[in-house]
Amino acid sequence: STTSRADKEWETSIEQISDVTKSTIKNYYNYKDYNLYKIALLIMPTFMPANIEHEILKESPESYSKALLNNYCAKYYKKYQPNIIGSIKITNPNEFIHEYINAKQIYPFISFIGRVEKL
Repeated sequence: STTSRADKEWETSIEQISDVTKSTIKNYYNYKDYNLYKIALLIMPTFMPANIEHEILKESPESYSKALLNNYCAKYYKKYQPNIIGSIKITNPNEFIHEYINAKQIYPFISFIGRVEKL
């Protein structure tokens, strides 16, 4: 599951591209002669406590991306659904523990959540 902060950032990115239309860009681009796309992109690290063995560490980047996509598609109606998600798995995330006050975290995946729409 994603955090409420990441969800809010995702919603904001979708709202930011919602007003990009052929009529709003007609003075800037000749959209009739080109294929134009608008893109919303969220780069999201996965973080978790470092002192626990997590089953997620056994997942491949492909299976983790699929789970994220399913999560977003189940959570949002069509307006906010991404149409592409990719994840990078950090090799040996326990070697890169981030220490905070009263906590240690690892970041096993970095995901790229996107929505690409043709104008």
